[in-house]
Amino acid sequence: MSLAKVLFSTQGRIPRSTFWYYFLGYWVVSIIATFIDIVFGIIDRSSGLGLFSGILSFIGPITGIIVAVKRGHDRNHSTKWLLLGSVIPIFNIWVIIELAFLKGTEGDNDYGLNPLRKRVLSSAGV
Repeated sequence: MSLAKVLFSTQGRIPRSTFWYYFLGYWVVSIIATFIDIVFGIIDRSSGLGLFSGILSFIGPITGIIVAVKRGHDRNHSTKWLLLGSVIPIFNIWVIIELAFLKGTEGDNDYGLNPLRKRVLSSAGV
């Protein structure tokens, strides 16, 4: 699956590793963007945002929601399930645990093929 499909399409499923790579990558890119803003003097000291970190702070939550939706799909949950987690305070802890730590649905589910099965088949030359 391409990076564009992971970040900008809610179709399909992603495994836990892709979920964690997204957040690690976002953290690294945000540090780099802030560093570039500071070096070039294009950061507003009062807000703490510059040109690059500001753009990232707009795009990051959108792509984060999309990645969470796809990870929910891997657990065979709809977007409505994620919305419940955003409005019910205690339930949001369970949503985070499921998305970040629990294995996806075995085999295919309502949202597509098992993303790990595709990886195994492609590495075997099938």
